Amino acid sequence: LISQVRANVQINPYAKGDPKLTNSSGGNALQHYADWIFEFQPRYKSDQILDGGKIIGHWAKILLRKTTNEKDGTQVLYPIKHGRVGGKSIWLEYEVADMLLQWGFAKKAGAWIGLDEDLRTEIKEATKVELPEKIQGMEKLRTFLEENPIVCEFLFEKFKTALSK
Repeated sequence: LISQVRANVQINPYAKGDPKLTNSSGGNALQHYADWIFEFQPRYKSDQILDGGKIIGHWAKILLRKTTNEKDGTQVLYPIKHGRVGGKSIWLEYEVADMLLQWGFAKKAGAWIGLDEDLRTEIKEATKVELPEKIQGMEKLRTFLEENPIVCEFLFEKFKTALSK
């Protein structure tokens, strides 16, 4: 279900407006019917992902207004890469590279990123692609994942399986 935000039209633009009471039109029926309500947040300049001053993507923001596990008010961010078509705009390589660091499969040492030996062996056996021992910078790691989609898909499925348990 998709709803719209109700607004009162003000004749005097300087008059104080009423606070937004609900995110659904037509009363509170939608709030009682749905199990989940997502509110997509506006995008600002600070949400842009830049590469040398050029905008190459942005962070999409969703606020969880109603959930089944009482995580109301949680904000979810995910990267979008500009220029992609066919439902591929979610920047999966960006997220996989970040997850490698967060889960300890990659370690930063200055500008270099060292990849875990066991993970490199597992990827080579599963995909027949050999990962370098070290990659210089996050941008080159993301580029490597973009150039080797089979590796990115393998890592994505590995993380998704681990999170579902």
